[in-house]
Amino acid sequence: MKTVEAIDTYKVRISYPDLGVDLDMDFEPIVNYFGLNRYSNYVLCHWQAKPKGFRGYGWFVRAGDRYRYHAIDWDKIECDGLVRMQPLQIDENVFTTIPTAVLFLPNTTLVKRNCWTISRVF
Repeated sequence: MKTVEAIDTYKVRISYPDLGVDLDMDFEPIVNYFGLNRYSNYVLCHWQAKPKGFRGYGWFVRAGDRYRYHAIDWDKIECDGLVRMQPLQIDENVFTTIPTAVLFLPNTTLVKRNCWTISRVF
C-alpha cells in the first residue's frame, strides 16, 4: 500500500508504510529552471524509481491555481488525442532533489474518466 501526501505546492511525500519507506519529491527546481509557470496548465510525468518492486509513474499536475500529484500505474492511464511532450532534465550534480528528469506535457491536464486520461486544454 502507498499513500501520497502534499507537503506544499511542489513537494509531495509518497509513503509505503508496510515497507517503512518514504520518498520525498520536489518539482519546484524543474518548474523554476525551465520557467514552467508561464503555462497555466501542464502535466509532469516521472518514473518513480523507488522502492524496487513498487515502481511506477508519478504525475504532477498544474490546473490553473491548483496543484496535485497522482501515482498511477502504467495500465491505468491513456492519452485523449495527440499531446505535445518534451523531455526535461536538470543537472543532478547541482540539484539534490528528485525528480531530476520529467516528461513535460504543456497545455494538458489529467482527468478521471473510465481510467485516468491526459487531455489537452485549449
